[in-house]
Amino acid sequence: MKQGVLVTAFKEPAWLERTIRQLGDGFSVFVHVDRKSKQEVVEAFFELSRKYKNVKVFSRYRVNWGGNNHLKAILLLVEEALKDGMEYCHLITGQDYPLMSGEALFAEGAKLLNYMEFAPLPNPAWKDGGYDRLLYYNFFDVFDGRTMFRRRVIRLFAAIQKFLFIKRNLPSDVRFHGGGTYWSLTGECLEYAMRYAAEHPRFMKAFDHSFCAEEIFFQTVLLNSPFKDAIINDPRRFIVWEYRYG
Repeated sequence: MKQGVLVTAFKEPAWLERTIRQLGDGFSVFVHVDRKSKQEVVEAFFELSRKYKNVKVFSRYRVNWGGNNHLKAILLLVEEALKDGMEYCHLITGQDYPLMSGEALFAEGAKLLNYMEFAPLPNPAWKDGGYDRLLYYNFFDVFDGRTMFRRRVIRLFAAIQKFLFIKRNLPSDVRFHGGGTYWSLTGECLEYAMRYAAEHPRFMKAFDHSFCAEEIFFQTVLLNSPFKDAIINDPRRFIVWEYRYG
């Protein structure tokens, strides 16, 4: 079977090369590099695709933390992976590293189990239950929210919308879910998600100028799909947040 590793990255190409070596030749690796990364960093990532035959690199979107372009970058990687016939995919960051050998990880993927964290909205673990991410226009694609001043500007825009009772109308025919960004999913699930996105432009419109759409899109689509009972609520990731925004 064909398995893919999808990577969103913006720095440290040397670290990603370590990950590629750990994974081995059994995986195809699809990488999206933030377009606003330094040119020499972007070029170093593309050099990996020239060095390793199983690596493909793209750099289409400028990705700000919290912005919808991160979801667009992930969807691009999914599209490319499905084009290449991937039957199972793992989504990771450029700073991740496999905690098992490539052979062991491949064997896990061959079980074709769907791993993804999810919870229905409103989620008590998220600020305001998570609906504020969609109901109000969040301009993270316009302003870099990692700087304090620009983040305050984004918050000000959201506060003005709340004060004026401005809210977006969300599709009423779906139950929104959210969870962690990173998952391991079958090609069937991903094909369904991509088809749903293409056939439901109004649903996709809800993610324009949203906040961290990548933490809502796949959960919502798949938990409202025929695959809902096949999703295991476990991301199978070990994550330590030393610095966290939000």
